Amino acid sequence: MTIEDLPRFQVSNIVADAGNVILVGRLVGPIWTDRNWVGCLHIGAGRFIWGRFTSVVEQERTAEFVVEPIYESDFLRGQEYAYLDAYWGEKAELILDTSLKWTRTEFHPSDSLHEHCLICWETIAEPAERFGYLDQNNRWVCESCYEKVHRPQEH
Repeated sequence: MTIEDLPRFQVSNIVADAGNVILVGRLVGPIWTDRNWVGCLHIGAGRFIWGRFTSVVEQERTAEFVVEPIYESDFLRGQEYAYLDAYWGEKAELILDTSLKWTRTEFHPSDSLHEHCLICWETIAEPAERFGYLDQNNRWVCESCYEKVHRPQEH
């Protein structure tokens, strides 16, 4: 599956309202969201803008997606954007966002006895899986997922 295979949200209007920006539009393809679901729109180059679907009318295939005002200029009327719910969006962002910097790190217990890979949920802990990769937002990815997903992009 690629980004092109995902359902799309086509923006028909952009409205500034009460400190937020509301993207009004149409759902293209299968509908993978519902009212009040947190989700993200892929705007290209591995970038995702997070927000909330505040209105989804399945029969009419219409929806409203609310984002913070700083993202208003990232969207264009008439443009389609792939969208994902929060669960899959987080995983896609970890894989596709090229601005993330990963550092191979040895896990040392402090506040928690272990961490989990945010892609496959593998446990990162002493003594078995002591190493993983940590991004600048302190999110962990196990060595196996890093090798599958990020290593090929480095070459």
